[in-house]
Amino acid sequence: MRMYDIILKKRKGLELSKEEIDFL
Repeated sequence: MRMYDIILKKRKGLELSKEEIDFL
């Protein structure tokens, strides 16, 4: 998953998976 996709999910207030949180 790309950083951009994760930022969009955070902006929308969606839950991030553990992998995504570790990625940040």
